[in-house]
Amino acid sequence: MKNLLLLFALLLPALLGNAQTVIRVRNGTNIQTLVNSETFVSGTVLLLDPGSYGDVQFKKRVSLIGSGSFTGTNTTTFGTISFIDDNLTDSQGSFITGCRLSFVSMNRPNITIQRCSIYDRVGQLGIIVSSVNNFRLIQCYVDGGISLSTGISNFLIQNSIVNGTINAGSSSSNYSGKIISNVINPGGCIPLGFAENSINIIVSNNIFVTPPTCNNADGRQNYRTDYFAKFNNNIIRQGNYRSNDPSNKLLNAADVAKVFTTTGTSLEGQYMLGTDSPAKGAGEGGTDIGAFGGPEPYVIGGAPIGPTITELQVPSTARQNETIQIRLKARVQN
Repeated sequence: MKNLLLLFALLLPALLGNAQTVIRVRNGTNIQTLVNSETFVSGTVLLLDPGSYGDVQFKKRVSLIGSGSFTGTNTTTFGTISFIDDNLTDSQGSFITGCRLSFVSMNRPNITIQRCSIYDRVGQLGIIVSSVNNFRLIQCYVDGGISLSTGISNFLIQNSIVNGTINAGSSSSNYSGKIISNVINPGGCIPLGFAENSINIIVSNNIFVTPPTCNNADGRQNYRTDYFAKFNNNIIRQGNYRSNDPSNKLLNAADVAKVFTTTGTSLEGQYMLGTDSPAKGAGEGGTDIGAFGGPEPYVIGGAPIGPTITELQVPSTARQNETIQIRLKARVQN
């Protein structure tokens, strides 16, 4: 088994290249007990079999590689995931990919969530980030919205589908970050809930899905875009917002109907661009606008970054010190 783990360590991309320990976790393992053990090493990579692992609180840096976040019975699923510290150990710098989560709470900096789905817990928030730096959400599907508490700096929300509001918990003067190449569908009129002094936030290449009944006739701040450091190359329903940047596309009802494909039936696929979508090539630098354009296009199915075990055959018995032969197939995602 040590040789097997070494093989997986060699397969891990550069992002996880500094990991010291790689553990394959089978369905039914109590991960909370595993990570609470005094022998659990900070920086460990957990390669997770499909299954349901419940709620877990991490106090040490960890990398979680699931089997996919939209893969049916092959999905790796958690309840609530929390990243904290206990004054002796710290989970900052953790990474999670290819998992389905019910809720994420972050109290530590430098956490990256990539190619995961966060499912709605009956209308509650999907992600809460509390006063930390360098939070990164990339290529994720989020139900329930995102709450950024006071003093979030250098955050990145990119190439994701967010069904809910991205909301600042208080005055936005201490915020800095980027909201780039996403689809944001708040289910109402307010996709971005930031205050008027959000001068250090860049909002580019996003598609905002809002009802036609929304309007900005009274100029309330939630309908304004001029207080961001940059608000450009976004798709906006005509009449919903004010914007003086001509790169933003304010669409009428007929053009709005062309933005997304009419053949996409999955939760993710319905947000792919239609063949004659006004979002095609309209982004900054000529990229497509939305989650499927930009620097790291959204990946259907939430396939993880790193290796996924597709086949493993190991003898059920072996003599002491005997060399055994195993058959292993793994898929490595880009």
